[in-house]
Amino acid sequence: MPSTWPKPIATVPASIPTPASRAQPLLAGGVSSHTLPPSVVDPLSSSLTALLASWQTVHRGLHGIAAGQALESSVQLALDAMSAELERWQAMHRMHPERFQLLFRFPRQRIGRELHQVLQLGPDPTSWTRRRSLIQSCASVAARLQLMSITPQEEKMWQIFSTLEVEEAEAGILGAQQSFGKHLHLKGGATGQIQLMQDWEWPYMFALADAGFQIALQNTLRSGSKSLRILEVGWGQGISGRRLWDHAASAGRGFGVAYEVVELHPRVAADARERALQQALLRLEVLLRLEVLQPVLQAPTPLASEARPSLDLVQLEVVAHRAPPPSPEHRPQHSEHQ
Repeated sequence: MPSTWPKPIATVPASIPTPASRAQPLLAGGVSSHTLPPSVVDPLSSSLTALLASWQTVHRGLHGIAAGQALESSVQLALDAMSAELERWQAMHRMHPERFQLLFRFPRQRIGRELHQVLQLGPDPTSWTRRRSLIQSCASVAARLQLMSITPQEEKMWQIFSTLEVEEAEAGILGAQQSFGKHLHLKGGATGQIQLMQDWEWPYMFALADAGFQIALQNTLRSGSKSLRILEVGWGQGISGRRLWDHAASAGRGFGVAYEVVELHPRVAADARERALQQALLRLEVLLRLEVLQPVLQAPTPLASEARPSLDLVQLEVVAHRAPPPSPEHRPQHSEHQ
């Protein structure tokens, strides 16, 4: 599932000299103005400057939150200003070929790097409450940035992806503990096949699910809460999802677990719903578009009588598809996993 931002338009820092033959005028933030008509360059540079100024307010606000200041409202207002600037540009150029130029030049790389640096610096590691507040704020900011910067090309790619047919495969090594057989491939793409997932990834999936659930459970118990909320990005073959369900079932009576998954492909999402019906202990929400991620973080939940808890665990696996399968001694026996 395309859960991460596509590669942004390359930027050239002004401090790095460029050969004269390749030199290009730069807009605010070091974004190239190559191929743009002169009448567009100045307004575009002004809008980029406005975006970056609002982002700096967000950036300072996050550092303030890390220091224990209540600046969440200031951060949200600055994000509103960024979104409004993008909408203003499109409204002014509604019938013009440059309508999406500001969106295409959204400074994703710079903003993403600086957001990551805020998390890396963070508050005092011994202050769990302050660190949790910063993580929640950064997650909310990342979701807003993701939604406001989606391009028409990305929308089109997701639409095409959701229509591709799932390739049939032979039975997988985990048997009933996985979906779609030995692998999850789609029919399409330049080679006629798009590889999404293979069952040899199971040791990595299990390890992430085991470690993630235990860490989230310990932190939740330490905070005195009786509920745990998990969001998984992409259902895939459901290997890590089922593993998380197993842990949830063993968490004990009186402890609620909410598991949600964001999935783009409708057949894969349907499989997640079908498997969830077999899990009476859990509540599973399958969401078909990235755009609904932010509302999900704020919607109410029927978990006991508590208000909806913040996310305690976000499960996202990134696997190098050319890595070799596990050696025979690490392969599970069907009887152990069915």
